[in-house]
Amino acid sequence: MSRFKKFILPLAVFLTGACVLIIEVVDTRILAPYYGNTIFIVSSITGVVLVTLSIGYYFRGKFTDKHFTEKVFYLIILLL
Repeated sequence: MSRFKKFILPLAVFLTGACVLIIEVVDTRILAPYYGNTIFIVSSITGVVLVTLSIGYYFRGKFTDKHFTEKVFYLIILLL
């Protein structure tokens, strides 16, 4: 059981990162028919994703410094 628990946190981080990347690619596909698939559109989407990730990391980091448990971590992932 402890070997499984050792890998569950990195697996959760990997899967959430993959989900963010999938959303970024889907956003590009959704906007492409209307605005094209130029470097400006793709870089704008990437910029927005990186800014929102940074804001989320900052505020969630502040929150989890005070209230960190594994339950809270997985609850945040589940809610978002």
